[in-house]
Amino acid sequence: MNYFFIDPEEFAYKVLNYEMLEATSFNGWFYGTSLDSLRSDVLNIGVFNPDGIRAIISNPEVEVQVFRVVASDKTRLLRQLNRENSPNVDEIVRRYKTDKEDFNDLDFDYTEISNEASADLTRAVLDIVDLCA
Repeated sequence: MNYFFIDPEEFAYKVLNYEMLEATSFNGWFYGTSLDSLRSDVLNIGVFNPDGIRAIISNPEVEVQVFRVVASDKTRLLRQLNRENSPNVDEIVRRYKTDKEDFNDLDFDYTEISNEASADLTRAVLDIVDLCA
């Protein structure tokens, strides 16, 4: 929900000083979650790739529950195509294939939640909140 932009030098400083919960780079951009972005008085929800989840799970200071939100291939592709007026089909296909590979055979525990119908997203979020309470 919240994105904070910092320069590459500050990002590198945070990574080298163990101030990031998880961090990665893609296409010359750096992404991550700083430890100071977490709050102890609320439920912190994030969206991560499997490497990010592994990094978070390995941190003994953070209690983690992993949820995998799933939808059929058709639903996923249609949502991506309908998200923009002029979608970049090559990028959508690239992301679809990458996700298919990255999320195959996960080596950590997770709870699977369906997001097939549009109403399922609200239900999925409520399920996650209930399961974490």
